[in-house]
Amino acid sequence: MIPEKEERLALLLMCAVLLAIAGAHFVLGGADKYDFASVYTNASQEGELVKYNGTVLSVSATKTGGHLIIDACRDCPTDVSQKEKPETEIVLFVSGGAALKSDIEKGDNVSAVGKVSIYNGHREIMIEKLADISVFKQDNATPAA
Repeated sequence: MIPEKEERLALLLMCAVLLAIAGAHFVLGGADKYDFASVYTNASQEGELVKYNGTVLSVSATKTGGHLIIDACRDCPTDVSQKEKPETEIVLFVSGGAALKSDIEKGDNVSAVGKVSIYNGHREIMIEKLADISVFKQDNATPAA
């Protein structure tokens, strides 16, 4: 039986949709969160996916929960005191990241992707997975974690 004109058109459209889905999967399969995140600014909205590059000012683990808190700053000296909090400072909250504490030191550079959140009235970037943060040692440009 020879398909009618409408059946051929429907079959052609289904093939085109299938090719489009396969192409999108191929293209987007190689992308990660970093490609879709916007650069963090003080105007970034709560819940927005952002990327942040900065220098570690301090690092501490939470008392409970095994999380990591990194005070970081973009374009500021590492000798800035905690009392002189610069405008470009942000807290990076790394969920489950306490194991990274020994790998991160004051002065190291960090690159992270996470969502802007508000905790106790202060802005922070919440990093959900360890894969979303990279640490570059201050003495060279090699990743530590």
